[in-house]
Amino acid sequence: MLKTFKTIDRIDVILAIPEPAELRRLLHNVGGETVPAQLGIDSDLVNRSLSEAHHLRNRFTLIKFLNEIVKEEHNLDSEELNEIVKEKI
Repeated sequence: MLKTFKTIDRIDVILAIPEPAELRRLLHNVGGETVPAQLGIDSDLVNRSLSEAHHLRNRFTLIKFLNEIVKEEHNLDSEELNEIVKEKI
């Protein structure tokens, strides 16, 4: 039987995720790349991925939330949403 997480457990997990600057610092410290261009990924692919990735699996993820809830509630097009996301990461 699968254990279901309580809301408080999910919040604790979310709060435990380091801030973007800290993630970049940690990646940099171990020699990892910190921006898509360093991996040969162009901005067009990043933008398309942010707009379409939520269709790959039937799961409620942050990308799905952004595309199906935030985008619609604020009447944003994909480019506007992608700019907001990029500002936060």
